[in-house]
Amino acid sequence: TMRLLFPNHCYGFESGGDPASIPELTFEKYKDFHARFYHPSNARIFLDGRIDADATLAKLDSYLAPYDRAPVASDIPWQKPVSGKKTVPYEIGPDEDPANKFILMDGWAFGRFDDRERMLAAGVIGDLLAGSNASPLKKALLDAGLCEDVDVDDFAYQQGIAFITIRNVAEANVQKARALMRETLAKVAKEGFDRAQIEATLN
Repeated sequence: TMRLLFPNHCYGFESGGDPASIPELTFEKYKDFHARFYHPSNARIFLDGRIDADATLAKLDSYLAPYDRAPVASDIPWQKPVSGKKTVPYEIGPDEDPANKFILMDGWAFGRFDDRERMLAAGVIGDLLAGSNASPLKKALLDAGLCEDVDVDDFAYQQGIAFITIRNVAEANVQKARALMRETLAKVAKEGFDRAQIEATLN
C-alpha cells in the first residue's frame, strides 16, 4: 500500500530492505551506504537543558573534527496525489481456508506533518470509525457478516497517511465489503459523529 501511495519515493520502500534481496548486499555496498547516510553532515544535533556549552561543544568537536563536510541531499520530495490498486498473495496456515482470508486495505496520503489539528483529527476520526464494535464503520461491516475485523490507522510522516484494513473477507464478499465501506464513509461524512463520542475520544 505504501508503494502505491508513494511510487518512486523513499516512503514506498521498507526501511530495513527487502528480505529477498538482502543476500545480494555486498560488504562494499554496505560500507558505501553507511559512509553516505551516516556521515555527520547528515546529522542533526540538539542540545537541551542546563549544560556547560563550551565543554559540550568541545566534546562534539572531538567527534566531528576528523570529518570533512560532505554534500548531502536529504530533502524528501512531496508526493503528488496518485491512485492505484494491486492484489498481492500472502501465506496462510495449512489448516486455514484461503477463501475467507482476503484482506482489503485502502490508504490515503493527506496533509502535512506540521498541521497538528489535521493530524489530531485523523486519529480521532479513525478511533470514531472503528475503535470499537459499536463504531459505525466496524459495526456496519461486522453486522453485515462481511469480515472478522476492521481497523483504521494513521501515521504522521512528512505527509499524513491513513489506512482502513478489513480482515478475513470471503472472496465472494470482497466487492460488497468495499462498497459498504465507501457507503458508510459517505454517510458519516454527511451526518457527522455524535458530539459526546468526539469528546470521549479526545478525552
